[in-house]
Amino acid sequence: QGSDRTAIVGTLPAAMSLPSGDIDSRGVTQVERLANSLRLAVESKEIVKRARVLRGYAEELNGYCDPFENSTSFRECQAAAVKAVGPLLLVARDARQAGARKDTLTEVRVACFEALARICFDNLKAAAEAAEAPLLREAMLPALQAAEVVQQQQEHLAALQFLQAVAAALGGEVPSLQPVLEAVVGLASSRAQRDNHEEAEERAHPAFRAVRTTALEVLVSCSMGRQKRQEIAMLLSSPNANAILEDTWEDSPIRAFSVSLLFANLCDLSPTDQPLSFNELAEPLWTSTGFFDDLQGCLAASLDLRPWPPESNIYHRPWKLLKSCLRLALAGRSRQLLQAVEPLVACVIRRLPQGGHGLVSAEDARTSRLAVPVLLAMADQEEALQIMRSSSQLPEALRQLAVEEPAAAELLQVLDPHEATDFRMSEFGLETSTARVALLRDGAMQVQSIKIALWATCLCSSATLKGSSEQIQVAPWAVP
Repeated sequence: QGSDRTAIVGTLPAAMSLPSGDIDSRGVTQVERLANSLRLAVESKEIVKRARVLRGYAEELNGYCDPFENSTSFRECQAAAVKAVGPLLLVARDARQAGARKDTLTEVRVACFEALARICFDNLKAAAEAAEAPLLREAMLPALQAAEVVQQQQEHLAALQFLQAVAAALGGEVPSLQPVLEAVVGLASSRAQRDNHEEAEERAHPAFRAVRTTALEVLVSCSMGRQKRQEIAMLLSSPNANAILEDTWEDSPIRAFSVSLLFANLCDLSPTDQPLSFNELAEPLWTSTGFFDDLQGCLAASLDLRPWPPESNIYHRPWKLLKSCLRLALAGRSRQLLQAVEPLVACVIRRLPQGGHGLVSAEDARTSRLAVPVLLAMADQEEALQIMRSSSQLPEALRQLAVEEPAAAELLQVLDPHEATDFRMSEFGLETSTARVALLRDGAMQVQSIKIALWATCLCSSATLKGSSEQIQVAPWAVP
């Protein structure tokens, strides 16, 4: 799933939420058997000779790891299939017929890449296994080379879907992908590039629409990573960036949203060969397609595990979208993000324990933590503050987040300065309690309701309020 995003290979029913996939263990034994059979087959070093059998293994693995075909246990099958990642990459690299006039093993490699995409879909362990494998680049570069026959585009699509699954699972931080990313950028912009360059090789076929869109999805996922976004910005020279913008068609909301999200992730950067930033380059597209409305809809859908755009089979991680929102807010787009304030608040509230167990999932904790700086960056908009203050749960969520995310305390102070002061008294292990106490100020007795700090079980007869030089004396009889 991605903040990129992850597209599920194949189809799901329209607007179907992603199933849990861990209810039972149906198919796990078969997956273990298939993974072992693949390992033994590649060890025999007869990949070309046994290619048809290996294709069958890959297709079976694909089915067991399919969220639609195996909704109750595809997660368990993915976990069991991790040890098949290396053998599948080896088959994808070596199932080729050297010197043959017609490559009859394309479908074998396609089956391997599709199985790899299924296994790595939202599977951190499998994606890391693939990303760290030296075979990754060796398998991907031949698969993404310029298509001399139309049949190669099928391999382009399957290989890109696999790479997209890996990049999405790892948050864009896929090591050693520079040559592969160059090929991906070439495919993403290939149609417009070819239309504008008559000297292009006659043998090379421009990438089909599905290939160009999937290549774009890979770039979106990689642009979520701190280091990879710099690499992508360098690869997106003016001709490449303009080619991608020109290749955004009106009848494809997926393509338009993907291009918009890519430029949003790069909005604080500029192509190396021109002064305009990606923020400025994308302005006409964002305005014409209603991108900021779509971003709000996408964030809301991601919180419910629904695909966006609807019926697209593309699932987004909220925490990845939050990175995009933060970059946009810091680039001066706070006002355009106003419609996203409600789902942003919903992200923060996920920090509050749900149900009777009192626990918060790691995913919800990460989402809530990343949403806070976005809301803080938008605090200069009065409309945004009004929406935040209307939430009765937001202050408590911010209090719980303040220890791990400093921006939470700052936002709490913006929303309610008095309450933020109360919270700071309890920082560093101090408990606070409300009490009616007698204050001695300049010899005059005043009874007020204040917060007092309790050090463990000991109550001091006097205390200094944090951030103030004023010392107050607490009358013992006033302490409840």
